[in-house]
Amino acid sequence: NLQNGCHQNSKFLTFFVSCNNILVMASKFGSINESSTSVNVHKSEGSDLKSLIDTAEPLDCFNAAPGKQALNLSWCFGYNPSLPVHNISNGNRRAIFYVAAHSGVLFDLENNRQCQLTCHSNPILCTAVSKDRRWLAMGDVGKDCCVSIWDSFSGVPVRTIFQDVGKGTVALCFSHDAKYLAIISMGIPQKVSIFDWTSEQQLPCCSVQLDPHTNKQEHISFGESDSSQLISNGEEQVVFYMWKDDKIEYHLPQLSDRDFNRTLGFLSGSTFIPGSDLALTTTSEGLGVVWEIEQRPNKEGKEARHAPEPHIRKPMKLMKLHTSPITAVTVADSYVVVGDSAGDIKFFDSELKMINWYDSFKYGPIVSLSFTFLPKAHRLDGRRTTLAPKSAQSTIEAKPFTVPDFIIATTTASVAYVNVKTISSHLVLNEHDAAVNALAAHPKEPRLLIGSYSCKLKLWDYKHKAVLAVRQFEEPNFIQCVTFDPEGMFIGVGCTNGVVCVLDAISLQDVCEPFEFAKDCITHIVFSHDSRYLATADLDLCVTVFECLLKEEEDKEETKEMTWSYLGKHRAHYKPITGLQFGISTNSGSPRLLSLGQDRVLVEYDLSNSAVDDLRVVGTDRIEQSAVPLAFTWYPALSKEPFIITANDQYKLKLYNATTKMCRKTLLGPLYGTPITRMNILSSPVIKSENGEEVRRFISFTTKDKVGLLLLPHDGNPHNCVAFTAHPGQITEMSSSFDGEFVFTAGGEDCIVNLWKVNSDVLEISSKLGGEGLLPFYAMLEGGRDGPLFAELEDYFYYAQIKSQGPKTMETREVSTKVLLDQVPSIMRAIGFYPTEQEIEDLLNEVKFSEYVDTGKYVSSLELGVFIRLYINHRPAFGLSPKQLVNAFKTLGSRQETLDWSILQTDLLSLLQQNGEGISSEELVDHLMTLLGFVDDPEAQFVYNEDPIKAIKENISQNITVGKFTEEILGFQL
Repeated sequence: NLQNGCHQNSKFLTFFVSCNNILVMASKFGSINESSTSVNVHKSEGSDLKSLIDTAEPLDCFNAAPGKQALNLSWCFGYNPSLPVHNISNGNRRAIFYVAAHSGVLFDLENNRQCQLTCHSNPILCTAVSKDRRWLAMGDVGKDCCVSIWDSFSGVPVRTIFQDVGKGTVALCFSHDAKYLAIISMGIPQKVSIFDWTSEQQLPCCSVQLDPHTNKQEHISFGESDSSQLISNGEEQVVFYMWKDDKIEYHLPQLSDRDFNRTLGFLSGSTFIPGSDLALTTTSEGLGVVWEIEQRPNKEGKEARHAPEPHIRKPMKLMKLHTSPITAVTVADSYVVVGDSAGDIKFFDSELKMINWYDSFKYGPIVSLSFTFLPKAHRLDGRRTTLAPKSAQSTIEAKPFTVPDFIIATTTASVAYVNVKTISSHLVLNEHDAAVNALAAHPKEPRLLIGSYSCKLKLWDYKHKAVLAVRQFEEPNFIQCVTFDPEGMFIGVGCTNGVVCVLDAISLQDVCEPFEFAKDCITHIVFSHDSRYLATADLDLCVTVFECLLKEEEDKEETKEMTWSYLGKHRAHYKPITGLQFGISTNSGSPRLLSLGQDRVLVEYDLSNSAVDDLRVVGTDRIEQSAVPLAFTWYPALSKEPFIITANDQYKLKLYNATTKMCRKTLLGPLYGTPITRMNILSSPVIKSENGEEVRRFISFTTKDKVGLLLLPHDGNPHNCVAFTAHPGQITEMSSSFDGEFVFTAGGEDCIVNLWKVNSDVLEISSKLGGEGLLPFYAMLEGGRDGPLFAELEDYFYYAQIKSQGPKTMETREVSTKVLLDQVPSIMRAIGFYPTEQEIEDLLNEVKFSEYVDTGKYVSSLELGVFIRLYINHRPAFGLSPKQLVNAFKTLGSRQETLDWSILQTDLLSLLQQNGEGISSEELVDHLMTLLGFVDDPEAQFVYNEDPIKAIKENISQNITVGKFTEEILGFQL
């Protein structure tokens, strides 16, 4: 997992590695105390260590020591609004539990603190909390899915379940005594399993596979006082269960609009009604279906005298509970609590008589309602809230309405805390309820700007975790990207409809009229270093530049106002733009603007000579041959030569001279499943030499789903980088704090922004522990330093010396540790790496100019160690795969009906000579002669000498498929 860059929580590792007593605890849980609904943990015999669970206090999870990895998750901005928010307050704390992408979050409402529960790599789809709010469960969906159970006091995992979860988990529920956990798996047919998670048993107590025709079940709950009964429902069907020992039975009662001659709508939730043997299912039409136990007659048609089976039920009654669609149903003590899409909440007793209601909390459609758990001791202390009758003149005696405070969660990503005694509420969270793609950190202060497709822009103080300002844009101004100017005075906002706004960095109000010059979504937005220019790139493949001018005033003594105006736009790319960066000219200090696209072209714009509606270009350079560049940024001043660093889809990092655009170095990049998509130079820490020159810097990067750190200068050593899973899906943006202490990542559709604490010392230690010098590179050779590849490489290295001195020379041979530079391509090909002519030129230039800036001299030879570095860095990261060959035939060939992709013989020969790095006809004939075996076969050699073209064509099929190409020409089977 660490090699794959998967994020591992430090507490998780400490839990399983360092604490032997907890290991014992994880496999040996004790009895269940019915009165307090708490799990008693037993320690192993002879152990003097107290279990971390035994001694944990309710707030211990918020006091845990910070992580000790290179990047440590410190805070999650936002949460998943489609999942419930659980109130885990219990009299000793006020806290809530919710899901942020693939992490669970415990949030201390009183002290504004978080504890992240991270052990899942997939999106979490369901959660559950025990009645006493001590135990938490989370289930995810995807590869290597599992169900994890956590202690909310200590914040450590106590059980992980991999059995019977299939492709994932869609519903979870604890029994009322917290001893059992019910799981509904993803997929068809679904499987319902019940685990005694407090025992050593790894397999479920019982499980049952539902009929494949059963409607997908999405909710499940245990009986309020009887753990042997369960109820689940999907949008169209309800299922009742009864289990005992290792057997579970289920019943699918019929329910349709015809039963009550009324439209029922979709089923939204189910629960058992406390204090009765009835059950309730709510619907999107505001209705409640009441279920009763069916009394089945015997063979004579009379009611059976034996006890009925409690899971055999039928619909008894249909009640109108709400005027709006019901979206949430739960139980609070003896009440059934129902919430609807209008934000109204109603309380019903065991006879479904309405006892109380709230219709003033208009936070949006309710997703969940969760109540504070108050132990009996707190109830006796008078901490339970009791509401007197509303009217003091009421003469009817009634039982007072008693209910604890509760939490409301809505689809608009709002979470409110309701104080029942004062009948008041306040927002605890008000987050983004749509994709978060826009993210930018302030250049001088601890502020973070987050924008989303909910048209909301929020400015945070990430040090104190406080919201400083919020602005709600009007639709369809869905925010795609944001940025601060270098002084922190302005904010640039790019929207999906092409609108560009310039805002004040404090008030978030417009400083000028919005610009509407783009025809498509704004993908990149940047300011120049002097805040004079603002540039954007859009999906219409255009780069647009705006200029900040000083507005002239009649009174010259008054301060001149700055105004933004349109300068011009230019379409210099024919494929999507992957990077847009401002730089600083080393000669004049003026801004330089560069853009990079998937068309492999680096474009520099002429800002000084551009006029209104006339954005000019200095030049365009094709910097890649086959790889697609995905990101670029300016390289820090670690050498006298200015560089631009790029990352491409072949897992390579390349350094280009910022002036000549010559490729100066090719390096093997981080290998974490997907290539780098974003890079950002951290402002600190900066490690300097004794004379004050910078020698070490750090770069933060993201791949598809991971965030990492890379130590600069990088030489291809894999120990110079580290990465962790940041989001279960696509990372849509990354930023870093002004002091380099934090890195921020946005997860797009998961609506989450994660804050990562940087610990660069860990990366430096990891780099040194990985080995110095050539040791890491030896390990990357097949077989290592003592393997056959290294021995073969040594042979070729010395043979190259013989070749350079002349194989037939009679002079004394000089054995050296170096070979001439012109022999490098031949050695590369001899050990199985076949670079193109352009790649050979880049490779030779890398060595030739490696010392030119410092010494003014070219390098004409290299040692074996330098060659090994070149080989590791330049060869394909994962070798050549058959898939690449198949894709080439799909691109160049054609396909008829069910036949394989093929290329005509004449077309293949023509393509080899005319496209790409063209081969002359003589070279082509020579190469094919070798591949077809004419060189080693005397008879074939004679035929070849008579008519080489004819001989070649006779040995190659007219329609060449992938299989024929590999067998007939390359000489091996695919």
